[in-house]
Amino acid sequence: MNTRVQSSRSSLMYEQLKNSQFARLLLITFLILVLQIPTAMLQGLVSDRQNLRQEAISSITSNWGREQAILGPQLYVPYIRRSQVGKDEKADVKYGTFLPDDLQVTGNLKTEVRYRGIFEVPIYQTKLDIRGRICPS
Repeated sequence: MNTRVQSSRSSLMYEQLKNSQFARLLLITFLILVLQIPTAMLQGLVSDRQNLRQEAISSITSNWGREQAILGPQLYVPYIRRSQVGKDEKADVKYGTFLPDDLQVTGNLKTEVRYRGIFEVPIYQTKLDIRGRICPS
Protein backbone atom coordinates (compact mmCIF):
# COMPACT_ATOMS: atom_id res chain seq x y z
CA MET A 1 0.00 0.00 0.00
CA ASN A 2 2.90 2.30 0.72
CA THR A 3 4.21 1.85 -2.82
CA ARG A 4 0.78 2.67 -4.23
CA VAL A 5 0.75 6.01 -2.33
CA GLN A 6 4.23 6.84 -3.55
CA SER A 7 3.24 5.93 -7.10
CA SER A 8 0.20 8.17 -7.01
CA ARG A 9 2.24 11.00 -5.50
CA SER A 10 4.89 10.72 -8.23
CA SER A 11 2.26 10.63 -10.96
CA LEU A 12 0.60 13.67 -9.38
CA MET A 13 3.94 15.53 -9.30
CA TYR A 14 4.58 14.49 -12.90
CA GLU A 15 1.21 15.88 -13.97
CA GLN A 16 1.87 19.14 -12.10
CA LEU A 17 5.29 19.52 -13.76
CA LYS A 18 3.85 18.65 -17.14
CA ASN A 19 1.21 21.37 -16.86
CA SER A 20 3.48 23.96 -15.18
CA GLN A 21 4.34 27.01 -17.27
CA PHE A 22 7.39 27.71 -15.11
CA ALA A 23 8.79 24.23 -15.74
CA ARG A 24 8.32 24.69 -19.49
CA LEU A 25 10.05 28.06 -19.37
CA LEU A 26 12.91 26.57 -17.36
CA LEU A 27 13.30 23.69 -19.83
CA ILE A 28 13.31 26.03 -22.84
CA THR A 29 15.91 28.28 -21.18
CA PHE A 30 18.10 25.26 -20.45
CA LEU A 31 17.85 24.06 -24.07
CA ILE A 32 18.73 27.52 -25.38
CA LEU A 33 21.81 27.66 -23.18
CA VAL A 34 22.91 24.16 -24.19
CA LEU A 35 22.51 25.00 -27.89
CA GLN A 36 24.68 28.11 -27.49
CA ILE A 37 27.74 25.91 -26.97
CA PRO A 38 28.00 24.64 -30.58
CA THR A 39 27.12 28.11 -31.85
CA ALA A 40 30.02 29.62 -29.91
CA MET A 41 32.34 26.90 -31.19
CA LEU A 42 31.33 27.63 -34.79
CA GLN A 43 31.81 31.37 -34.30
CA GLY A 44 35.33 30.69 -33.03
CA LEU A 45 36.08 28.57 -36.09
CA VAL A 46 34.72 31.22 -38.46
CA SER A 47 36.76 33.92 -36.72
CA ASP A 48 39.95 31.82 -36.99
CA ARG A 49 39.35 31.20 -40.69
CA GLN A 50 38.79 34.91 -41.32
CA ASN A 51 42.04 35.77 -39.57
CA LEU A 52 43.93 33.11 -41.56
CA ARG A 53 42.44 34.46 -44.81
CA GLN A 54 43.49 38.01 -43.93
CA GLU A 55 47.01 36.79 -43.13
CA ALA A 56 47.18 34.97 -46.49
CA ILE A 57 46.07 38.10 -48.34
CA SER A 58 48.60 40.25 -46.45
CA SER A 59 51.37 37.75 -47.13
CA ILE A 60 50.75 37.68 -50.87
CA THR A 61 50.08 41.40 -51.33
CA SER A 62 53.20 42.35 -49.37
CA ASN A 63 55.25 40.69 -52.14
CA TRP A 64 53.19 42.15 -54.98
CA GLY A 65 52.32 45.57 -53.68
CA ARG A 66 49.14 46.81 -52.16
CA GLU A 67 46.37 48.72 -53.87
CA GLN A 68 47.54 51.23 -56.44
CA ALA A 69 46.24 54.62 -57.49
CA ILE A 70 46.85 55.75 -61.06
CA LEU A 71 47.00 59.47 -61.77
CA GLY A 72 47.38 61.24 -65.04
CA PRO A 73 50.11 63.77 -65.77
CA GLN A 74 50.04 67.06 -63.91
CA LEU A 75 51.97 70.24 -64.60
CA TYR A 76 53.23 72.19 -61.59
CA VAL A 77 54.18 75.80 -62.35
CA PRO A 78 55.86 77.83 -59.60
CA TYR A 79 54.91 81.48 -59.20
CA ILE A 80 55.66 84.20 -56.71
CA ARG A 81 52.83 85.81 -54.82
CA ARG A 82 53.63 89.17 -53.31
CA SER A 83 51.60 90.78 -50.61
CA GLN A 84 51.97 93.98 -48.63
CA VAL A 85 51.44 93.87 -44.89
CA GLY A 86 51.81 97.40 -43.57
CA LYS A 87 55.21 98.66 -44.78
CA ASP A 88 56.63 95.14 -45.23
CA GLU A 89 56.41 93.35 -48.55
CA LYS A 90 56.09 89.60 -48.37
CA ALA A 91 56.84 87.16 -51.22
CA ASP A 92 55.65 83.56 -51.13
CA VAL A 93 56.39 80.85 -53.67
CA LYS A 94 53.20 79.02 -54.66
CA TYR A 95 52.57 76.30 -57.21
CA GLY A 96 49.81 76.22 -59.78
CA THR A 97 48.57 72.75 -60.79
CA PHE A 98 47.31 72.19 -64.30
CA LEU A 99 45.58 69.00 -65.36
CA PRO A 100 45.40 67.77 -68.96
CA ASP A 101 42.51 68.80 -71.15
CA ASP A 102 42.78 65.51 -73.02
CA LEU A 103 43.80 62.29 -71.24
CA GLN A 104 44.21 58.88 -72.87
CA VAL A 105 44.92 55.73 -70.88
CA THR A 106 45.41 52.39 -72.61
CA GLY A 107 46.67 49.19 -71.10
CA ASN A 108 46.56 45.47 -70.58
CA LEU A 109 45.40 43.86 -67.36
CA LYS A 110 46.67 40.38 -66.54
CA THR A 111 45.14 38.50 -63.61
CA GLU A 112 46.62 35.59 -61.75
CA VAL A 113 45.46 33.60 -58.74
CA ARG A 114 47.94 32.83 -55.95
CA TYR A 115 47.28 30.27 -53.26
CA ARG A 116 48.14 30.21 -49.56
CA GLY A 117 46.79 27.05 -48.00
CA ILE A 118 43.09 26.82 -48.83
CA PHE A 119 42.81 30.51 -49.72
CA GLU A 120 42.84 32.02 -53.21
CA VAL A 121 44.10 35.57 -53.66
CA PRO A 122 43.82 37.26 -57.07
CA ILE A 123 46.70 39.50 -58.12
CA TYR A 124 46.82 41.89 -61.04
CA GLN A 125 49.55 43.11 -63.35
CA THR A 126 49.08 45.92 -65.81
CA LYS A 127 51.08 47.88 -68.31
CA LEU A 128 49.65 51.31 -68.97
CA ASP A 129 50.32 53.96 -71.55
CA ILE A 130 49.18 57.32 -70.18
CA ARG A 131 49.13 60.36 -72.44
CA GLY A 132 47.82 63.79 -71.70
CA ARG A 133 47.77 67.15 -73.43
CA ILE A 134 47.66 70.44 -71.63
CA CYS A 135 46.46 73.30 -73.79
CA PRO A 136 47.49 76.85 -72.87
CA SER A 137 44.50 79.10 -72.21
